[in-house]
Amino acid sequence: MTPRIERSLGLRPYLILQGAILSGGILSILVLLLIEANVARQLWLGGHAWGATTAALLDGLAVLPCILALMRLRNSEQYLPRSLPNFVSQRIYGGFD
Repeated sequence: MTPRIERSLGLRPYLILQGAILSGGILSILVLLLIEANVARQLWLGGHAWGATTAALLDGLAVLPCILALMRLRNSEQYLPRSLPNFVSQRIYGGFD
């Protein structure tokens, strides 16, 4: 569907996909950093240093996939949907033959 939209609008191939990955990745990082930093700060102020450290580590682990997706943005074809495996296609479309 997306390549047809890109052709009709005269855009570069995969520009819409790259834009979606870029905006989604950046927004995810911002939300994770703002929310988790606030949680870690509240835990730290509450006297739970271990909880603040754990929250900071979990935030770092949650941000990592977003950063990796942004780093592979030039090669966005890997994010395109693949065709369904045969057994799934037969299960879904088997009754319509």
